[in-house]
Amino acid sequence: MFDFQRIPFDVWTLVFQSAHPWPPGSLARCARTCRTFRDAATPLLYEEIAVKQYSGSAKVYTAFDTLAAQPHLRKYVKSLIHSEVELSSARPPSDYKQDPGTLVHDWAADLALLPNLESYTLHAVVRHTVSCQFLEAAVNVLCQCASLKHVGWQFEIDSRRFAITSRLINLQSIKIRRLSQTVLKTFGTWVTQKSTINSVHIQVAYYRFCRFTPK
Repeated sequence: MFDFQRIPFDVWTLVFQSAHPWPPGSLARCARTCRTFRDAATPLLYEEIAVKQYSGSAKVYTAFDTLAAQPHLRKYVKSLIHSEVELSSARPPSDYKQDPGTLVHDWAADLALLPNLESYTLHAVVRHTVSCQFLEAAVNVLCQCASLKHVGWQFEIDSRRFAITSRLINLQSIKIRRLSQTVLKTFGTWVTQKSTINSVHIQVAYYRFCRFTPK
């Protein structure tokens, strides 16, 4: 019988990478097979994480808590899909109450601990936009991420939110769900002034997209 233990670990790492992206759930199931598979799959399992953040006063267990318990996993995270959920529309399964300002500080501090973050996407769940407080907390941290190259704003960007998001520099691509008419008038000029941006993706209608590549 062939002995899998004789295969160098580096080979297993290449095998897992070559099969990426995996079908949903397949990589996690494979990682539970044995210790070797777990160690080889871990960097891919945490390469992209999704976090639902509830606005308001409820504390909910998220992927950030997993990373806090196992801080060595933070270095693997390259992409974060972040969602702000409005409590009035989606009540989280928790009765624990905490000051909203403390909650913002907590998740922002967790976000700041991702040293290799390259891509950040922020969604608004239920509502068409995120709160300025939530957005500013995220951007304050992202401004310190030297490796950040791609951002996605999956909500409407109005003048107030554009003033916040435009503080990010050294981006290579931006994806936006929608721009307000006021921002749209000056957005093209702003993009052309950013020498590092080479791709802009704007959703102008449902399943219709506008792609703009600066010269």
